[in-house]
Amino acid sequence: NEPLHPGWISHLRSAREGALFAPGNITFDTKNFKTGGRSLKVCMVQEPGSWRLLQRVALKPGARYRATAVVKGEEALNLRLEVRPATGPSFIKRAADTKEWQTITMDFTNPANSSGGTFIVWSSKTNMHKNAWLDSVSLKELINEETAAEIARERDFFIHTSTSEIFNLFIIY
Repeated sequence: NEPLHPGWISHLRSAREGALFAPGNITFDTKNFKTGGRSLKVCMVQEPGSWRLLQRVALKPGARYRATAVVKGEEALNLRLEVRPATGPSFIKRAADTKEWQTITMDFTNPANSSGGTFIVWSSKTNMHKNAWLDSVSLKELINEETAAEIARERDFFIHTSTSEIFNLFIIY
């Protein structure tokens, strides 16, 4: 766990595959955000590399979900949203090639034999001093196609950066 974003684990690796621990790689940004008054900024300040922010989540076997991440990046094509079930393959969606704020949205069905997983926002091949911002992320259970939008609104747990508990909430019914 990281004190800057409780409940989340960060992994930063140099292009040479060494772990990075330099201060300043992950910070709050009160000047560049979409909602809530601040965002989480990730910048490889020491050398180029890759980074991951991940959180373990409870997932119902066979249930359908919608994962979202509101992101912005100077190297946006490197940004990805991933859900890795405890069993079976990962679900991954790449950000679009834009320097503007965007919402990455991905629907997936958790495997019938999987009761948990990992929610990950990550970037690969990040050049030194290139920024990426995360404004909010969410994970929603979708009950069925007819009521998916209504249920998703009711069960939408956004992680707003305006609170002191950034990235600390994934409640799945």
